[in-house]
Amino acid sequence: NMNDFYVMNNEKNKKAREIKQDLELAYYRKLYDLKVKNVKKYSKNREGV
Repeated sequence: NMNDFYVMNNEKNKKAREIKQDLELAYYRKLYDLKVKNVKKYSKNREGV
């Protein structure tokens, strides 16, 4: 049945999209954390000067 296939495929795509969004969120959060760490490290170095 073509309809069943479409519904199944749609579910799969929805899952894939959600996973992709989670991955992107995790990636940007990681980038943000790194940036914050670098800024803290940098300002600590500046204070030492």
